[in-house]
Amino acid sequence: MSLQPTRYEDRGWFVTPISTVNPWWTNLAAVVPALLALVLIFMDQQITAVIVNRKENKLKVRHHYVLLFFFIRLIVMYYRRHRHQKDIKLKIRHHYFLKVNVLG
Repeated sequence: MSLQPTRYEDRGWFVTPISTVNPWWTNLAAVVPALLALVLIFMDQQITAVIVNRKENKLKVRHHYVLLFFFIRLIVMYYRRHRHQKDIKLKIRHHYFLKVNVLG
């Protein structure tokens, strides 16, 4: 048993973007939404940078800024750990239920 892609007889690990299976115009049609998404993301970043960097906002990065991210990270780690422990407890209870009620 080796690590292989699905249907390895038909295709390899790399899927070519220009395919002979699809019609030729699908490659051209995919360029339009990709360019629109590129422009949208670029403009969003530029507009956000202009709004944030205005002199009226007088934004200054202080040591509280880094401390805020530290506490947010601690809170996220706590809730992830709590959720993980809760999932383990549910799996153990489910296993115990199946062992007692179903398997006998």
